[in-house]
Order: sequence, then C-alpha cells, then structure tokens
Amino acid sequence: MKALNKILIWGLISLMVSCQKSKVDKVFLENDIAVIPKPAELHLKKGVFHFNKNTKFVVSNVAQKQIA
Repeated sequence: MKALNKILIWGLISLMVSCQKSKVDKVFLENDIAVIPKPAELHLKKGVFHFNKNTKFVVSNVAQKQIA
C-alpha cells in the first residue's frame, strides 16, 4: 500500500510537470510590424508594451472605436 501511494504521488507530480507550458518567445520581424505611417527607421529590441489607464487610442470611425 505504501509503495502504491509513492507511485501515485510520483505519477501525479510527473503529470503536473509535463502539462506545464514552456515559455517560447515570439520573434517579430520588420514585416510583422504594421505601423501607419511607416517609420523611417525601425529597431527591433527585446521588451514588452503594457496598456494602462493612461494609454490613449485614437480612432477615426465607430468601427475602430468598438475594436479599441
């Protein structure tokens, strides 16, 4: 019985570890960035962009407002 419990615990631990997502960084290329108007220069570096309460979205019609 004691051996069965150990096997069950190790099996659950193995299952939990195998179900973890591995973190894969997304690599962006210059063609993946759609900015209008297109900038004269574009330097791709590591980092992230976070939206917060001070982030402003500028739209030109109702459909864009719904998306934003």
